Formats: sequence, C-alpha cells, structure tokens
Amino acid sequence: MNPNEYDYQKFDNDPYGVRIYTLRNGLKVYLSRDLDEPRIKTRIAVKAGATSDPSDATGLAHYVEHMMFKGTDLIGALDREKEASIISKIKGHYEDLAQTESPEEIIRINSEIDKLSSAASLEAIPGELDKLYSIMGCRNTNARTGFEETVYENDIPKVELERWISLEKERFTSPVLRLFPPELEVVYEEFNQAQDDDVSRAYDTFLNCLFPKHPYGRAGILGKGEHLKKPSMEKIEAFLNKWYVPCNMAIILTGDLEFDETISIIDKYWGSIDKGNPPVKNAVIEEPITGITNKTIYGVDSTFVLLGYRFDGFGSEDELYLTLIDMIMSNNQAGILDLNLVQKQLVLEAESSYEVYRDYSWFSLYGVPGVHQSLKKVTSLLLKEIDRLRDGNFESWYNDAVITCFEIDKLNELEGSNKVESFVDAFVTGLSWDNYLKRIDRLKKITFNDLVDFINRKFNDNYIVVYKKKGKAKNLMYIKKPNLTPVVLNREIESKFCSDFKKITVQRNPPVFADLEELTPIPLGLNRSLYYEKNSSNELFELLLTADMGRLDDLRIHYGVEYSDYIGAGEFTAKEFQQELFKLGLDLVISSKDNKTVISLSGREKDFDFGLHLVEKFIKSGKSDKKRYKKFLKRVGLMRENAKSSKRVILWGGLYNYLHFGKDNPFRYYLTLRELKRVGSEKLIDIIHTTFSSNFEIFYYGPSKKDSLIEKLNDFSNKLENSENTKETKIFTPKKHGKALGYFTNYNMVQSEILLTSQGVKFNKDLLPIVFLFNEYFGGGMDSVVFQEVRERRGLAYSAYASYSLPRNTDENFIFNFYVGTQADKVPETLRCILGLLDFFPKVNSYFDAVKSSLLKNIESESILKRDYYFVKKESERYGLNIDMRKLIYNGVKNLTVDDLELFFNDYIKNLVKNILIIGDEKIMDLGEIETIIGIDLEKLSLKKIFGY
Repeated sequence: MNPNEYDYQKFDNDPYGVRIYTLRNGLKVYLSRDLDEPRIKTRIAVKAGATSDPSDATGLAHYVEHMMFKGTDLIGALDREKEASIISKIKGHYEDLAQTESPEEIIRINSEIDKLSSAASLEAIPGELDKLYSIMGCRNTNARTGFEETVYENDIPKVELERWISLEKERFTSPVLRLFPPELEVVYEEFNQAQDDDVSRAYDTFLNCLFPKHPYGRAGILGKGEHLKKPSMEKIEAFLNKWYVPCNMAIILTGDLEFDETISIIDKYWGSIDKGNPPVKNAVIEEPITGITNKTIYGVDSTFVLLGYRFDGFGSEDELYLTLIDMIMSNNQAGILDLNLVQKQLVLEAESSYEVYRDYSWFSLYGVPGVHQSLKKVTSLLLKEIDRLRDGNFESWYNDAVITCFEIDKLNELEGSNKVESFVDAFVTGLSWDNYLKRIDRLKKITFNDLVDFINRKFNDNYIVVYKKKGKAKNLMYIKKPNLTPVVLNREIESKFCSDFKKITVQRNPPVFADLEELTPIPLGLNRSLYYEKNSSNELFELLLTADMGRLDDLRIHYGVEYSDYIGAGEFTAKEFQQELFKLGLDLVISSKDNKTVISLSGREKDFDFGLHLVEKFIKSGKSDKKRYKKFLKRVGLMRENAKSSKRVILWGGLYNYLHFGKDNPFRYYLTLRELKRVGSEKLIDIIHTTFSSNFEIFYYGPSKKDSLIEKLNDFSNKLENSENTKETKIFTPKKHGKALGYFTNYNMVQSEILLTSQGVKFNKDLLPIVFLFNEYFGGGMDSVVFQEVRERRGLAYSAYASYSLPRNTDENFIFNFYVGTQADKVPETLRCILGLLDFFPKVNSYFDAVKSSLLKNIESESILKRDYYFVKKESERYGLNIDMRKLIYNGVKNLTVDDLELFFNDYIKNLVKNILIIGDEKIMDLGEIETIIGIDLEKLSLKKIFGY
C-alpha cells in the first residue's frame, strides 16, 4: 500500500505525538517520534497473561513467554523435520506425565523425556535468536508476563528497523517449543525465588482472599507448583494459537523513526498474517466483600502486615479516586502515612499502593512494626489513617499538590524513555488514547468533598489482612531435582536463516562522543563551582550539590543523612518542611556514599527560588528534639536487626565484605547505638551543615538563564560559610588471599545462592575495552556463555551472571563475581559447572563476532544528551580520563579478536583465587559433597560474626 493510504488516529494537543494504526488483520500499531538518539524502543504486546491461563494449567502464559526465545522453524533450526518428530514424542510424554501419580512411572517418563531432549538438541541451535539480537545491536532484550498481558521488549538501532520487524514476524508466526525440559527447570527456579520471597507469598495470599473466584487470586503470575511440574505442550500450543493472533496484539515503537516508512515496513511483513479469531474472555463476577478476613503466613524475613480493599477496574470512577488517594496516603515525602506514622516514628515503615486492571483493582496498605510493636497495633494505626481521610481530617490542598506531581511526572516521561509503556498500558487496558490524555483534567474535577464522600462509601469493614510473622514457612514445595542431561548447544553452527540474515546490508553510522571540554566549571563565591546545562525542552530543573565528604570521612554523616527525614528546618517543623516541598512538587533528597554527600532538588523552574531557600534552611537550620532522637536510635537498632533477616544483605553485604576485607570491613563500619547516643541530636544535625560548609560543586540542568542563575547561586554559596573540614578518611585494604576461602551461612530457604568472587588486578584504563567485551561475551546477556551454559543447557538457575567489575576508583582492583541462585540439591552440579567454565576459554568465533558487533553498534547508536554530560564527565574523571569513556572502549574493541579475548581469559580470569560464598539451608544441603567439589573447607559464619552484633 501507499503510505498515504494508511488510516491512523491522531489527537489534538497530544504532547506524545502518537499515531495509532490498525492493519487489515487487526494488528494495532502505535508510533511516536523521539529524536534524542538514533534508536527505537520497541514493545510487542499481547493481551494475554495469567488470567488467560486454563484453571488446570496455571502459569501457561508465563511458560509461553519463556518459549518465545527458543527460535522458530527457521531460526535455530538445523534438521527441522527430524527435530519436529522428536519434539512430537516429547509432547506425548508430557501428556502421559500429567495423567499419572505413580512415582515409578513419573521417573520412567522423565527419563524418556530426557533422552529425547538430548536427541532433539542435536538438531537445533537454541540460542540463535539471542545471537541475532546481538548482531543487530539490540539492548534491554527482555519480556514480562502480567495478569492481562505479555510484553516483549527491545531497544534497537534505528538502522536495524526493517531487520528487526522481519525477525519478529518470523519469531511470532512459527515458534518452536525447543529445549522444553531444561526451560521447565528454569521456570521452576523462578518459582523457587518467589517461594523464598516473603512479600511475594504474602501478596499471593492477599490476592487469593481478595479474589476467591477471579483468576487474579488464583496462582499469581507464575502458576501453581503442581501445574509447573506437569506442563502440557499441547495446551501451550493451543494457548499460542488462541491468543497470539494479530487482532489481539500491538507493535509499539517510540524513537527516531519516520511514520510512513515504518508503517509500510510493518505492513510488508505483518500485514499478510491471518487475523485469527478475536479471543473471548468470560467475565468473572466476584461477590461483594462484607467482612474482614485475617490470614497469617510465616517466613524468615522481618515481620509486616498487608491489608487492602477490592475495587472496580480501569475506566471506573474508582480508578480516578484511588489514584488520588494513593498519592495522598503515601508519596515518600508528605503523604498521610509518611508524616503521621513514619516521620513520627510510630512504625518502622508504612506505605500505600494501588494496582488497577481491566476487571478489578485493589488498594493496599503495608506496614512494618517498630520495636516491641505487634502487627495488630500496626494494623490499627494504618486503619486510623483511613479514618482520618474518612473524617476529612487532612489538608484541602492535597488534591492540587497531587495534580502538580502528576503534571511534573508527565513532563519527565515526555523527556525520558518511558512513554512507550504508556502506549502499552493504553492498549492492554483498552483505554482510548484520547481518554488517557484527559486523565489529569478528569482528576482536577474531583473536589475535596467528593474525595471524602468516596472514602466513606467505599472504605468500610470490607478488607483483607495478611500478617507476616517470623517463623518457618509452611506449604513450600521441595521437589527433588530431575536427572537432566545437559543439552547440546551447537554454538559453532548457524542456520541458513542466520547466514542469510547476516548478509543483509545495514548502514553503519560513526559514533558521536560527548565533548567533555564543552562542560567547564563556572567559579562561584568561596571557591565553589557550577556546571550548567540549559534545558530547552520544558520548565523542569534539577540541581545537585556534591560535597567531597562521606561516611568514610566522618561516620556521623551517614546517620545525619538518615536522621534528616525526621527534622525540621528554620521556621518549619519536620511536617511543615515536607509539606512545603510537596505543595509545589519539589523533590529534595539527600544521600551519602563512602566519600560523597549529595543534595538533590528538582521541580518546576518557577519554584526554584523557594526550593533553593528551603535547601539553605535544610543545611543551616536543622532542628529536632531529644524525644525524636530517642525514637530514631530505636529505629536504627531495629533496622539493624531486620537486616540480619535479609538474604541479600547477608550475602552481598556481610559475607562479601568479610571475605574481601576480613573482620574489619566497610560493612561493619558503623557507630554503635551507645556511640550514636553520645553524639546526640544537635551534633548529628550539624554534621550536614559542616559537610556543606566546605567546598562543594553544583550541577544545574534547567531553563534558567546562566547569568541570573550564577547570581542566585553566588548569593546561596556566600550564605554557607566556607570552612576547611579536616578529613581522616578510613581506608579499607582488601586482603590478598594466597589460597581460596569458602564461607557458608545457614538460612532457611528453598534455593541456595552461590557467589564465586575474586580480586582481580589493579585498575588499568588500557584494559577497559577488553573488560567490557569480556563481560558481554562471558557473563552478560541472554546469549552469554554463563546464561547459555548454566540456564539454557542445564536448567540450573533463573538468575546467573558473571562480570569482571570495575572498581570504585583507580586505586582499587577489578573484582570478578560469578553468581548463581539455584535449588539446594542442584548446588553440587552448579558448582561443577561454574568451576568448569573457568577452566578453559569457550571459544566460539561466530558468537564473538555477534557480541563485538553488538557492543560497537550500541555505542554507534547512542547519543549522550546535554543533561547527561555532567555525569559522563564525572564517571570519566573517576577513572582518570579526560574524554568520554565510550571513545576509549569503542576504539579499543574495534581491533580486538577472539584470540585477544582468550588471552585475557587465560591471563586475568583462569588463575584467579576462586573464593566461594554460599547461603542456604544446611538441612537440605550436602556440605561435605560441596567441599569435595570446590576443594575448600567451608567455614560456617554466624550472623553475629558477619554483622558484628
């Protein structure tokens, strides 16, 4: 068709500039231009998610998402006819498996499936689709399954648009359920992760009570464990045929594109696909909730309460009102819960959230108890805040303040890259784009009295409460690992489709690097400096104040930053200070790192002067009282105790630092509660003033004219006296291990987590090109060695990655980390796999070419925006560079060969001292076998030894 013959919807006063097309087969196409960089963000959305699963095969939509990465009749195919015959037999065995409960028969059938899976792998190239994405220079390749949608994500160079469209057409029209058995184990490992997540299990329990009939409450996104272990390939194929049809799908593109050219290309490849029958989903109507339901679950993580209410879905009156109520209740700044519960330190944490879907929505409150506080007390406090709204006992300006925040969020979205998700939401929910654009206007019409009336009508004794207590989790599924034979990957071979695809000529554009010399510091009073970038896009500004003082220079800074959430400033109380910011949509954040403390202020330029005034008050005139500080000390103590229940903190904070530094390490560098008490409230507040009384630099991005801004910031700087801080920086020196160490910490969980970690060589900028290339090749994306060997070939894990990581500065060493999360009885096999991958370099020429192409094309199609120059400059300076680091990487990678990569592996990776950290449940692990495999005696570290308390 002539491009001019395509009808499309276009909307007046649409800042997104979207055009919505509908092809003859019903496929929706959303196109929006964004010329910030020569790339296009892509989404392919299917209106099918967990609510589309058959009741006897939950998790099916999520399975389909995984299988859509396995290739097609052409992609990844060697002998398709032979492979299809074997897959047909596997399919039949899975149907037999679903019909039997006999343990002996289950073992026999799984053994047959394993043999056939190994045979099928000889006839295919399972990772070829990922390789093709790499060849094109795609990034952020991923997919997600929700309750009502499955969305496939990519980010492509604009010059690859036609190849990408043609590739996706092939992918979505003839998918093959290739290497199903190992992928089944990957999905189950994802299920295991959810079993070990107390919040996830509490949420599933909450939804199960909220929706006794509707699929929202049936089995979450992942499905029931009993269904996952006995899947039906026939039902998966039926699911694809029913839901993955053009009239139920959308292609959504935002970026550097031409409308007419793009729709013509999409129609060329997708327009001839059969429309299919529009899927029909039967409505499920829930009975009204007329009472209160209480449930209790147990787990090893810290305690909390989750309570919530059920409401109508998208497009309803409920959606508008609850959008406002959610922000009034909780916005991490001046919400009702933020001020009345968290800032007053009546609970440790409190927040609200609102989730809306097609049929229903739910509004929930979450609370973490304070010291010696019961979950029922937390529940009572949360409900009292609902009562506060019901009584109209809150400020009438909240509605306007929330609207201001939404308007600022919209401006940020238009300037950023997330607008593609707004189009996804509109398609999935069926909301017309015109209505989407008018959403803020509709919110503006809701008055204070309307809101109070709504709360009185809708929020009653009609809610669900889930108490999450500490204890052994119940009803977890422990399923013995199957005896899977590692499949053949055939990475040295490529299909005819791949060979032909690579021959298609695509224009390559030279990269554009940031000229960092353009950004020079402007002197301000008292030896401070300003970096200025003009925002010509909208009325928003961002201001950063960065002081070269952090927790390693003065430990009090870390606690001063934490305490700043609870203090007032100048004439404002703590509550009033946050409210003044929120009224105007100003966001003020302070954070500290080892050697930096940063104050960030952002909002609309018209509010800049008042915002800067508040920053001055915050720095110079903080105020508190002894009662508030006493509560803060209790809060710090409780947070430390709760940290001992977090497996992430135990592994990546405690064990990691203990291994690299020993007992005296950065993780254990803190003030005791007794020391904090001696510091006192006034000194802790004053440390912020002291930190920003020395030299600091300012970065401004906004619409203000440079001269007037300099005048304002000079005045601001002069009000903060300049006094040299004497720094006594704490230095932690990593230990050099002559032999490998192994540490184990016991934790009640289904999975175990393994981290192989090693000190590399001292930072050398000349290594940057090959380090970046190695990380992509070995442990980066879906086509990396680690992903393919650990996940695709053996089905050992859902999460697995490795990297030779950059240090924090030029004085430190690179660190090599190899992480895998896997079921406890898979740990021995996983360790053999990890150590085996580090014994010799897996040299695959065609894969190397794809990875190199991907890295170069990504840099070629990147544009560093002016607003990001400052951050690029600071990152480069951190590593002793005066140019855009990407220039060094690009010019170096261009000349590297696979032999260079092999040499790097042999010189810098293979002979590293391979230290092992493991966290898991020793009751279901064979530590003796593990020690034999790794050749290290594991030392068991208690939480007290790791944390120091």
